Amino acid sequence: MYDRMQLQVIADERHKKRQEDIQYVSKKILKKAKLSKSKEDMILNLTLSELQLKLLEQLISSDNPLEENLEVLTIEDVILVYLKQIIENAKYNIFGEQNFKLTLEQSKWLNKCIQEMIQFAREIEQKSKGIIQNMQQNESVKQTQISQSNQNQIQFDIQEEEEKQEEVKIEEEDVAPQSLMTVREVDDVKELKQKSPFQQILNEKSLLGLIVAVSDFIQVKGFQSNYGVVQSSFYQNTDDSLLSEYLQKQGALILLKSNISQGCIPMMDAHNKLWNQSVNPWDQIRICGSSTEASLIATKQVNFAISVDFLGEQKVNCMFNGVNCFSPSPSRFPIESINKNQQQVRSKVTGFQNSFIQERVCFISKKTEDIRQVLDVLFQDNYLNKVYDQSPHVLRIPLNNDIYYGERPLKLLYLDTQSFIDTCPSIKRAILTSYGHLASLGYQLEKIQGDLPHFDEIFKIIMRLQMNLSFKQNKIVKQCEQNDQFIYLKELLNGTYRFGRKMIKLKIGQAHKSYFELKNCFIEYKLASELQADLSKLEELKQEAQAFLKQRYNADLILCPVYPTVAPHIDDFGFDYIRGYAYSTYWNALDMPSGVITQTLVNNDETDYKDHQRNLFEMSYQKSMKNSSGLPISIQLVGNKNQDEVVLRVMRELQDKSKFKLPNKFD
Repeated sequence: MYDRMQLQVIADERHKKRQEDIQYVSKKILKKAKLSKSKEDMILNLTLSELQLKLLEQLISSDNPLEENLEVLTIEDVILVYLKQIIENAKYNIFGEQNFKLTLEQSKWLNKCIQEMIQFAREIEQKSKGIIQNMQQNESVKQTQISQSNQNQIQFDIQEEEEKQEEVKIEEEDVAPQSLMTVREVDDVKELKQKSPFQQILNEKSLLGLIVAVSDFIQVKGFQSNYGVVQSSFYQNTDDSLLSEYLQKQGALILLKSNISQGCIPMMDAHNKLWNQSVNPWDQIRICGSSTEASLIATKQVNFAISVDFLGEQKVNCMFNGVNCFSPSPSRFPIESINKNQQQVRSKVTGFQNSFIQERVCFISKKTEDIRQVLDVLFQDNYLNKVYDQSPHVLRIPLNNDIYYGERPLKLLYLDTQSFIDTCPSIKRAILTSYGHLASLGYQLEKIQGDLPHFDEIFKIIMRLQMNLSFKQNKIVKQCEQNDQFIYLKELLNGTYRFGRKMIKLKIGQAHKSYFELKNCFIEYKLASELQADLSKLEELKQEAQAFLKQRYNADLILCPVYPTVAPHIDDFGFDYIRGYAYSTYWNALDMPSGVITQTLVNNDETDYKDHQRNLFEMSYQKSMKNSSGLPISIQLVGNKNQDEVVLRVMRELQDKSKFKLPNKFD
């Protein structure tokens, strides 16, 4: 067991090592990065498919692909551009574990692999040309022999036919030894000839050019998994998870692990004693969320990120940072693929091997098309894809691109607020604007009347489960390194937190109501039967809510808020703001796929917040909306269970229709 002083020494050593790694890549960039500003911008702003074209077109057109050519765009160039972004945006402190040296070595290996594949493709093409020429010569000889035999043939019809058959048979036997391949091999050569080297490379390296950041939960060989805790910072992964292994086989490069909340606890700020406080890149006095994958995308330190979405917190993180994400149905993609010891990891965090809500793997990018392209590869049903091997209960269904690019008329529901917690004016405007875009695309839209079924009840039960399991049973965060947020939430659970300063500003009745709602979410379980009662009640409410939405509306999609306001301030973050997660948690509880799209910015006249309930929570949200002009605002699209392609389709169409772009602050 370490004391606080020893833990601080360990943390300082980790910070020193990270600084040395940054200096290492700084020298690499100064020495090797010779790309123009226009090429850097191109790399940072292209979609994955467009980047793949740029990476391969010059190599394929070159006469000598193995010869060094400074004009050729390589994977190493792409890596160096992203490393440059990391150095320039280090002030946000939004990444944790990293292995730059390993990544640079992998990029060199991948460049060599691509060049060898191109050379091999050219050799096959040249070989096929020689075989075809040989076959044409044999065919010419055959025709000459037939012509000579026709001059000497006998006039009788039967004998003439027999001689022709005999000559053809002899000629075929003579031709076969001269050809270099069997009939089947000749067909293979013809098929190869029809495919360009570009297509062959992308068949084997479908994710070429994908530079990835992953959650600390995701097991990656050569990286540490420390869960935001100093005492866990000695363990280094000696193996890849099924997901990270397949990503790298397909040409993706894992560059960074994100910073994370202490003990990997959802709905907390990305702040721990190992990597310290991460800040929001759009406003450095605000939080960036419970982990920093979305921030890494926003600042263009990577072009793709993969995280774990427990209670909808990753969708909220993406809104705070102005990027898009997709959280698939839990039965479409296996959570077990992120870590070969997933149940043991979960039991350390919650003391409970089975989660009360199915976690999801969340995919984050600025472009919906990139998310689709990655999912298309990960959902593939082939012998190379081992992602599903530890999850027999998960549906192994390939992504249906016919639905994604389809034009079937859809019915959409929409809502802009709930009485449990009101949304700010910017959110309501974003919903209304999105409504207009979708209506212009021909969708049938209907407003949900009143509140969603059991909206507040489901959230309160989930919070009771979360607080009891994540704090009371957490085996990772020791008392000697618990930060202020951790202590604050534990005090709420233990009933020792004092509300005096906040309550004094409210009338007695309003204060009492706010306090009662807080206590309802922080009831400490004394008996196992209390835990089981909440689990049973949650399942009952989920089934009733699912049945109501299907029977009452039977829609394809729901347009709704992600979070009621912008990101809170760092020094002010507490349970007051966690309540706003209800808009995302609700849909995760119902096992429905959902996506987040950035649609607008806060206007100057929208920096106020008013809730008709006038309670403790309104005061907190009023504070977060002050000086919020220019911060990103997102909307959420929720689909029916296992109808993931429909959500992705509408995300793409809405993004294309709105044409909204954030300011180029990080180019």
